[in-house]
Amino acid sequence: MKKMVLTIIYFAFIFSATAQYKDYLDASTCPFKFEDSEVIINSTEYNHPKISPDGTKVIVTKKRYDGIYLIDLEKGNQIQKISDDSFVGYKMEWHDNEKIRYTQNVKQKSGEGFKEYLTYNINTKSLTRESYLKTKSGERELQIIRDVKTKTIKATDGNKTWGIVSEPGTYFSLIISPDKSKVLVHKNDGRMYIYATNGSGLISCIGHGLCKNWSSDSNYLLYFIDYDDGNVTNDSDLYIATVDGSKKWKITNTTDKIEMWPHWSANKNIIVFKELKSGKIYKTNFTKN
Repeated sequence: MKKMVLTIIYFAFIFSATAQYKDYLDASTCPFKFEDSEVIINSTEYNHPKISPDGTKVIVTKKRYDGIYLIDLEKGNQIQKISDDSFVGYKMEWHDNEKIRYTQNVKQKSGEGFKEYLTYNINTKSLTRESYLKTKSGERELQIIRDVKTKTIKATDGNKTWGIVSEPGTYFSLIISPDKSKVLVHKNDGRMYIYATNGSGLISCIGHGLCKNWSSDSNYLLYFIDYDDGNVTNDSDLYIATVDGSKKWKITNTTDKIEMWPHWSANKNIIVFKELKSGKIYKTNFTKN
């Protein structure tokens, strides 16, 4: 009986994967053409790479989002520790070419906790603490937040708050587009959804996948779809989709690599990603037609 159950699960997995692949267009029609990849970190220790807007630096964390480490691609891929605190790598991001933003949970003497926003300046090696994020002009940044009580998603600009997703659910990894008009929402059904940040509702359902950032023009998503046997990841490739979900391309199709966590530069035609089998982190240049 156990063997029969495992066989059914195996064929269900194969059917699901095959069905998804039919949704993807030929990679030769993709508007992005990728060159051969090169290794920038040959270590299993680091994960979740994010490349700076100018493509000269990469920040990484460790497997459980512990710590933030900087790799300077112009200085022989030297690794510099920014922080070794627990879980600070979960929301690490580039503010500009010289500043890294991340959050950490702070517990007060009363036992109450709050989230602290930190900005690290690479040049001055200084750390600034904020109670909220600011734009370059000093105004409060648009933020998309999960309402823990209602299990919905809301937006706030510091002055007012409005609804984005009214249906209660389990949502995570909320990523605002560069033009601030859209937000990518991951749901526990494994699918990605795009909503308008003005509260007008759902724009599209992209389908299964995990994504960490948008293209600089807010028109494309670069993401990955991984498969596992219940214990370990045994397959993963990279994909690109248009915002409306009408066009999708599978841009890697390897049998000897497990490509995950891609991230592309805001201003340069470069992506970085993690290869799970070897533990290496790669950089790839591309051109846009």
